[in-house]
Amino acid sequence: MRRFLPIILLLALLSLAAWYIALGRRQASDEPRLSVHFIDMGPGDCTLVRTPDERNVLIDAGSADRSDHLISYLSMQGVRRIDLLVIAHSDEDHVGGLPAVLDRFGISEVLDAAGSSSSATYEQSIARIRQRRIEYKTVTEDRRPDVSNSVDFEVVWPLQSGTGDPIVIRFGYGDIGFLITGNLSSEAEGRLLAEYHDLRSTVLRVANHGDSGTTSNEFLQIVKPEYAVISADAESESAQPDQATLDRLSACGAKVFRTDKNGDVVISTDGRRVWTEVAE
Repeated sequence: MRRFLPIILLLALLSLAAWYIALGRRQASDEPRLSVHFIDMGPGDCTLVRTPDERNVLIDAGSADRSDHLISYLSMQGVRRIDLLVIAHSDEDHVGGLPAVLDRFGISEVLDAAGSSSSATYEQSIARIRQRRIEYKTVTEDRRPDVSNSVDFEVVWPLQSGTGDPIVIRFGYGDIGFLITGNLSSEAEGRLLAEYHDLRSTVLRVANHGDSGTTSNEFLQIVKPEYAVISADAESESAQPDQATLDRLSACGAKVFRTDKNGDVVISTDGRRVWTEVAE
């Protein structure tokens, strides 16, 4: 019996170690997480933010021809109500899915850049939001929407509503920050850098499908993203990232995800670590 005692002790120690590892993994998986879903909307933009305290923030609603995918995706994620809808830009590739969202979900609050628009979908959606008496605010009225107890949201651009510039929103959980740049133009990017000197973010949603006129070296040196997500469409030349932008992102060390190649992209965090998940 004594001969087998060391083996028995070793097996017991291995079993105990395996139990501790399993317990650690289970505890890690049970930790509250912030999850950000970059939904594949073809040439359109749409981002779903799900906070650790179970709040849902939807930034834009993509193009109309992908609205079925948007509604299906939100439903599969268990979304029943949208606590904050951000209309970051009024172009059709940002608001085309709004009618479907308004039909399907209750909405607590809307935040809008409120610029001039030639989009009939945008105008009709705003009229319906007012008709339903959904709380409606512009960036001038609310730059720090109080949606979540655990995640701070801040509108860093534009500085006032009605300018025609898209909303750029920044939020974070613990040590991990996200910067959603919408359709930020090269001119506005320069003005944003002049106003904000601390834009460092772990995750960057690249502006304007990765157009070469934005996401400059100077901008990347300030933001220092570890991950970058580009909304792109394989069938639309205008919704494809420019190689110069991809080169700049590669040079700064960012891992790049593209919805035209990866499908829906999900980046989640417990405030310290980051997990990535792609559809393809």
